[in-house]
Amino acid sequence: MPKITAAQVKVPVDVMPESRDIYIENYLKATRGTGRLMLFACDQKIEHLNADFYGEGIDPSDLDPEHLFEIGSRGVVGVLAGQRGLIAQYAADYPEINYLVKMNSKTNLVKTSQDDPYSPQLYDLGAVLDMRDAGVNIVGIGYTIYLGSEYEATMMAE
Repeated sequence: MPKITAAQVKVPVDVMPESRDIYIENYLKATRGTGRLMLFACDQKIEHLNADFYGEGIDPSDLDPEHLFEIGSRGVVGVLAGQRGLIAQYAADYPEINYLVKMNSKTNLVKTSQDDPYSPQLYDLGAVLDMRDAGVNIVGIGYTIYLGSEYEATMMAE
């Protein structure tokens, strides 16, 4: 895969001038210098609880959250996305992984037939920045918004 240079990274205009270099550095880390992102979503432990991690045909190691980090550390994954608590538990053992912290989440316990989906913010941005400042390799944050939900405006505001 061809590599790109820092000069080729298109920085959005709403990135403050003092943050441009950090943006470019994180972009290159997250895309492994290719400009293409391979994101490994590991937020299913909250969103799907354990429903997707056990049963016939599923390796028992998939039930262990650390298995996700083992996969992320060995593959071509550019970014492992997960909730702050999950990352906090394993990041010290996997410092080479680039992390995207999911700022919100919801379980699948309340079905959409009962209520529109709402995924509330779980963490304060300061808590995530504190993790980054403590040495966790955080290159981004994520927030899922359920467009069309009656809670869309609330999620957009968060």
